[in-house]
Amino acid sequence: MPNFQRRSLKAIKRLEELYPQLTDAQRNEQKIIFFAAPEFKRRTLTENEMQSFLNKNNYAVWIDSKKLTTMF
Repeated sequence: MPNFQRRSLKAIKRLEELYPQLTDAQRNEQKIIFFAAPEFKRRTLTENEMQSFLNKNNYAVWIDSKKLTTMF
């Protein structure tokens, strides 16, 4: 399994500068991919959605393999 480590923003910017300078052969040897993550917009639940989540027949919360019987 690949070793994924968090990189500093400075290191990521540097890699973005250097990567285009590699030859195709060098790029094929690298195990790195650059992509832009989509921007997530904050959204508030509607009253119907909130009531749906509170329905114990549809949703449950499990912690350490134990189902919570009370949430609110």
